[in-house]
Amino acid sequence: FNKSLFKEKLNTFNDVKIKRIIQGSGQCVEYLSYRKGTSFFVLEMMPKYKNKLEFLNTLAHEMVHLWQQTVMKDTGNHNRLFFSFKSKFKKLNLHLSY
Repeated sequence: FNKSLFKEKLNTFNDVKIKRIIQGSGQCVEYLSYRKGTSFFVLEMMPKYKNKLEFLNTLAHEMVHLWQQTVMKDTGNHNRLFFSFKSKFKKLNLHLSY
């Protein structure tokens, strides 16, 4: 997805955690260290998905959040910038939603 969605400009997640997520199916979590003045991003994904398409949609969705925050210095919210990827997702037969 880095190549097809982000022109290879997306930074990698600093870590990946597989965990049970109550609301949603994945998360891009920013951890801040005010003492050090640094932050790092963790991709949190569930241990199991209904099918491969749900997994790919979730992964790409969370990658958009990472791009918003690290490349564009945006809030990472589901805003206009986030949904600007809708047509790119469609070309890959993916669905971008909340």
